[in-house]
Amino acid sequence: MSTIIDHSGIKKMVMLPVLLIAFSVVGQDAARYIDSITQRLDDRQKLEMLNEHTVEVRARNFALGSALADEALRLARKMKDEKLLALPILNKGTIYYLTGNLDSAQILWEDAMARFLANNDSVNWAHACLNMGRIYKAQADYDKSISYNQTALKVALEHHDTLATLRCLEGIATSYHKMGRYQEAYSYYKQTMEMNPNDKYTDIALGTLMNMGALCDDLDKIDEALERYTRALRIADSLQLPMRSATVLRNMGVIFIQTGENHKALNCLFKSLYIRDSLGLKREYASTLNIIGKVYELEGNLQRANEMYIESLRISEAYDDKDRIAVGLRLIGENLLLSNDFASAEAYARKSLEIAQRASLLLHTKENYKLLTLIFAASHQLDSAKEYIDRYAELKEQMTIEFDDETPTDLSEVSRDAPDGSAGLFQNTPSNGMTWLFSLIIITGLVVFIFVLMALLTCRRQQRKKFYRKIQ
Repeated sequence: MSTIIDHSGIKKMVMLPVLLIAFSVVGQDAARYIDSITQRLDDRQKLEMLNEHTVEVRARNFALGSALADEALRLARKMKDEKLLALPILNKGTIYYLTGNLDSAQILWEDAMARFLANNDSVNWAHACLNMGRIYKAQADYDKSISYNQTALKVALEHHDTLATLRCLEGIATSYHKMGRYQEAYSYYKQTMEMNPNDKYTDIALGTLMNMGALCDDLDKIDEALERYTRALRIADSLQLPMRSATVLRNMGVIFIQTGENHKALNCLFKSLYIRDSLGLKREYASTLNIIGKVYELEGNLQRANEMYIESLRISEAYDDKDRIAVGLRLIGENLLLSNDFASAEAYARKSLEIAQRASLLLHTKENYKLLTLIFAASHQLDSAKEYIDRYAELKEQMTIEFDDETPTDLSEVSRDAPDGSAGLFQNTPSNGMTWLFSLIIITGLVVFIFVLMALLTCRRQQRKKFYRKIQ
C-alpha cells in the first residue's frame, strides 16, 4: 500500500500536520499531564477532572484520552463506589469507538447504560443511548439506530439539553440519509441547523455541514455540496480534528470527480488516505480506496481500479461492514462489466443486491438495479433488462423528494415514533394509467437504449463518467 500513499506531491503536503499530530501523541507525558490537572484535589475532585479532560482531548489525541480514561477507571475502582464507575466506562467506550474498535465500545456502553439506569441518572443514560445509536448506525442497522436516538431525544428535550438534542437530531438524520429516505433526513438536518444558529456549537455545525454536503451530493446539487464541504474543512482544521478533515477531504474528492477534475480529486483523496492510514482508521481507509479506484477506472486503468476495490473489500469483510461490503461488491461488478465479463459482473451485482436488501439499504439497492439492467442489456437479455429497469425506476420514484422551505419544523413531533415515510414518499405516485404509459415508454425506448449502450461500452474507457454516488 506504500505506492498508494506515496502519491506524487501528496505525501509532502500532508506530512507536516500528520507529524504534528503524531508528535503531540508520542511526546505527551500522560503521567505529568494527569498530575498537572489533579494536584491538590481530593479523589472525587480528581475523578471529575479526569472525566472532563477525557472528553476535551479524546478526539484530538487518542493516546492521551485513553490514558485519562484508564486513570479515571482506576481511581473510581479505588474509591469502591459503583456509582462512580459508569462515566469512566462510558468515556473509555468512546475511545474504543473513535479508534474503530466497535465491539469493545458496544460492550462498555451497554455496561454504562445499565449502571446509569441503576443510578437513576437519566441524563447520562440518554447519552449512552445516543452512543448506542452510533454503534448500530456503523453496523448499518439504521432502524435500531433511529430508535436509540429517539429514546435519547425524549430525555434531552425533557431536560432542555440543547447540545444532546442537536446530537440526537443529527443522528436520526444521518440514519435516514444512509437508508436513502431523503425526505426525513432533510427534515431532521434542517431542525439541527435551525437550533444551532451562527454555529454556536461548533462541533455540531461541523457535522451538519458535512452531512448536508453529502445530501446535496446525493441530490446532484454539486455547487452547494462543495460550498458546505469547504466550510466544514475550515472548521475541522481550526479545531485540529484530523478524522473530520480526512472525511471532508474524501467527500471533496468525490465532488471533483463529478466535475471532471481528476487531479484535484486525487489530491484530496490521497491526503485523506494518508491521514486515515496514520490514525489507523481501517474502515475509512477502505472507503477511500474505493473512490481512488473509481478515478483509475475513469482514466481507463481497469486493472489498477480493481486492485483498489478488492483490497477495500478485503478490509470491509474483515470488519463485517455490510454497507461497505455492498459497495465493494457493486464496484467490482461495474469494473467487470467494463471488461465485458458479464457473468462475473452479474454474480457480484447479485451478491451486493442481496446484502443491500437484507440491510434495507435503498440507495445501494437502486444502484444494483441499475447495474443489473446494464449487464443484461449488454449481454442481450432484454427481458431481464426490462425487469430491472422497471425496478430501478420504481425505487427511484419512491426516493424522489420535494423540499418545501416554507414548511415550519415542529420539535414537538420529533420525540414521537419514527414515520414510515409512506405519506411523504408516495403522495405523488402516478395513477395506474400513467404507470402503464410510463412502462410503455420504457419498453419502446429500451430497443434504442440497447444500441446506444453497445457503442457507449466500446468507448467508455476513454470517456469521463459522472460519478454521482458518494461512497460511504
